[in-house]
Order: sequence, then C-alpha cells, then structure tokens
Amino acid sequence: MLIDSRSAHNFIHCKVAKELNYLLYPTLECQVMAANGGAINRFGKCHNIKLSVGEYVLTSPILSIPMGGADVVLGVQWLQSLGTIAFSFQEIFMKFSVEGKEFELRGIAGKLGKIISSNGMTKLLKKEQRGVISQLCSLDVSTLESSISPDLQKVLDNHSKVF
Repeated sequence: MLIDSRSAHNFIHCKVAKELNYLLYPTLECQVMAANGGAINRFGKCHNIKLSVGEYVLTSPILSIPMGGADVVLGVQWLQSLGTIAFSFQEIFMKFSVEGKEFELRGIAGKLGKIISSNGMTKLLKKEQRGVISQLCSLDVSTLESSISPDLQKVLDNHSKVF
C-alpha cells in the first residue's frame, strides 16, 4: 500500500480487485494520469472495498486501474477524510484519529536506497526492475503577492496543460 499525497484519488490494482472478487463498475469517460505521465482511459470503480491495516479499517469506493509498484494507492481522497494527521518521516509513521479512536500506521523501515539520476532510473525500468521515486520538499505558499513576472505568467497560462 502506498500513501500518496500527490494522488487525487484512491486506487486498487485491477488484478488485485479481480482476485478479491470485487465487482468492477464501468466509469464515465475520463482519464487518469499515471505517475509516468501516461494516461489511463479504461478503468472501473469498486464500491465499498474494505481495507484493513492493523486495527484500522477503511471502507470506500476505489478506482481500479492497472498499476506497477503498489497494489493499493491511498491519495488525497482518503487523507482528507482523516482530519489532522501527525507524520514522522524519520520514524516512518503517521497518526490520526477516526471517530475518537487513535490509529498509528508504520512504514517499512529498511536500508536507505541510493540516489540515482533519472537516466539511471529509466535504464533500470527498461530492464523491468522495480524502483521507487520519491521527492520531499517544503513549500512556503504566499497568497499576498505573486513573485512570477507577468511575461512568465503569460507563458504558464498559455501552456497550462503542461504546467
């Protein structure tokens, strides 16, 4: 299971959904953008999937798509339902409470991976190796004044699909 704050929705791998005998309902015409930048046009929705992580049980509709790397992705759709969340990236855990009950999810601790270039990652993926790409950054968001020049803003607006 991957918890991904950059994913708008929750997903389950279509093969896993099939193996667990979840009914797959067709969705309206829309696209899901994959992490590799490609678009997935055909997918379904599973209603009321129950996922258990320790004592925590999530019951939710989840989109079913072909994925690599994780069987389930929990995104912003799920994270927003939790309210206040405490994270520790050093100890790899998150804490939250649902209906007055506290939950703590712990990640898998192991050796730190090495940092490689995007070209190196591309070569590994072509060999059908698995990999994890992660990036953590801190953002300071100011709504008072834009620091983007008007000329650059015009380019960004004209190419909003790219940016």
